[in-house]
Amino acid sequence: MIRAVRIFAPTSTIRLALIDTAVMVTVFTLLIPTMVISDAVTFYLGEDGIARLAPLIVVVLLTMYFSGLYEGKRLPGRIWLLQQLGFCGGVGLISQALISYIYDPLTLPRNLALYGLVASIFALFAWRLLRDELLVRLDGTGTVLILGSDLTARRIARYIDSHAGLHLKVAGCLTNGPGYEDTAVLGGISDLREVARRLRPDLIISGLVDARDRMPVADMVDLRYSGARIEEAGIACELICRHVSARDVRPSRMLFSDDFDAKDMPAAAYLVDIVAAALLLVVGAPFALLYATALRLSDGKPVIVTELCAGFQGRPFVSRRFRVEKSGVLRAFARALHLTEWPQLWNVLLRRMSMVGPRPQRLGMARELAAILPLCDYRQNVRPGISGWAEINLPPEEMADAVKEVEYDLYYVHNQSVSLYTYILLHGLRA
Repeated sequence: MIRAVRIFAPTSTIRLALIDTAVMVTVFTLLIPTMVISDAVTFYLGEDGIARLAPLIVVVLLTMYFSGLYEGKRLPGRIWLLQQLGFCGGVGLISQALISYIYDPLTLPRNLALYGLVASIFALFAWRLLRDELLVRLDGTGTVLILGSDLTARRIARYIDSHAGLHLKVAGCLTNGPGYEDTAVLGGISDLREVARRLRPDLIISGLVDARDRMPVADMVDLRYSGARIEEAGIACELICRHVSARDVRPSRMLFSDDFDAKDMPAAAYLVDIVAAALLLVVGAPFALLYATALRLSDGKPVIVTELCAGFQGRPFVSRRFRVEKSGVLRAFARALHLTEWPQLWNVLLRRMSMVGPRPQRLGMARELAAILPLCDYRQNVRPGISGWAEINLPPEEMADAVKEVEYDLYYVHNQSVSLYTYILLHGLRA
C-alpha cells in the first residue's frame, strides 16, 4: 500500500522523468548508426552530439510535464496518452526548427530528429503502458478500511472520495459509535479480523480515539504480521492527503524529534532562487511597468502595498506587492500574469524570501495565529516563498482557512528537500 501512496511524492516524478530521459537517449543512440555516418560514441564525443541532443530532450520533457504526463498515478486512457506524446513530439520538432534558425550547429540531423522523435513516442507509449500495468499488479485493489470515528480518519475518507486519481477506495469503517456520513459501517471493532479476511484491505487506518472503541491489539498485531498495512490516522493523513493533521501532532513530536526544526535551503536551491527571480524580474518588467502606470492613472493611489511580515525564524522584513483592484480589466490583467507578487522577487534576491515556501504573513497576524494555534510558529522555520505547497494544493476559496494552510505549510517544513522544492517551483511556473 505504501507504494500506492508514495507514488505521488515529488521524488517519484523525478525518477519517472529520469526513466523517460533514458528511454529517449536509448532510442536516439540505437538510431545514430543508421541515420548518421559516424557511430554513437563518435557522434556524442566528437561531433557535439550530447550538446545537440540535450535541448531536444529537455523540451520534450518540459512539454510532457506541462501536458500533465507527470500528474497522478494511473493513465486516464491509451488514446489520451498517445495524443499527448504526439503533441510533445511536435513541440520537439518545432524547437529544432527554432534552434536551427538561431544557431544551426546545435541542431540534430533532420532525419535523426524526425525518426528519433517518432520512435521515442512509441517507446515512451510502450513504457508508460508497462508501468501502468505493473502499478495495477503491485498496488493491489487500493482498498482502505477505517477503524473508529476519529475526525482525521473522516477527513481522509472524504479526501479519498473526492480524489479519484489516488485509485484508492474506502470500503467502509468499523466503529462502536455513530457511523460516517458517506461511509458504510461494516460492523463493530470486534469484527476486524473477519472483515479484514473478507476484504483483504491494502491499508487499515486506525482512528480509535473514542472510549467505546477499544483497540483490538491482538487482532491488529496478527494482521500486521500477515502483511496488512496499518497506520494511525495522523500518519495516514500525511501519506495520502499530503498535509499534516494539526490535531494529531503531539507535543512529544515537537520536543523529541527534528521534524519541524529550522532548515535553510541548500546552496543549489538558493542558486535557482537567484536565477529564477532575476529572470522573472527582467521578463515581467515591461508588464509590471504597464500595469503600475495604468493603475496609477486610474485612481491616483499608490500602486505598491507594503507590509511588515514575519520571515525566517520570525525575523521581520518588508513585503511589497502590487495593489489589486476589486474588479475590472486591470484586476484580470494582474491575475492572468501573476503580477501581484512581482515586487516580492526583490526579496528573493535579497534572500529574505525564497521562490518556494509558506506565504508571508503580516507580523501582527502571525502573532495572533500563534497564540491560537502554536503550530503556526513552526511554519517560520523555512523562508517564506512566492509559491508554496498550500498554494498548489488548496483551491483559492480554501486559502482563507488558516488552519488548512498551516497544515500544508508544516508538511513542506517536515519534508523540505531539493526534489520537493523543484516540484513546487515547476507547478508555480506552469501556473
